[in-house]
Amino acid sequence: MTQESRKVSTMTDLLSRAIEAAGGAAEFRRRVGISRSTLALWRRSGVPDTRCIAVEQACGGAVSAEELAAARVTKLRSLLQAECDGT
Repeated sequence: MTQESRKVSTMTDLLSRAIEAAGGAAEFRRRVGISRSTLALWRRSGVPDTRCIAVEQACGGAVSAEELAAARVTKLRSLLQAECDGT
């Protein structure tokens, strides 16, 4: 498997795709049941694990819970690696 084929979308890309598929930010927030401030937090910090399925349902499966989980793992791995490297 090449590095390119293993590329995982970033949480920001996935969230943007989910919002677009839901018909925009307001409709996405309504479907998931979150406020503007919560969406802003998700854009900075990522979708919490407990809400990944709700996001998948809100966007009609355009973004899967598994994709969101993979993006969280990738972000965590890079943070841990940076910590181990001392950066």
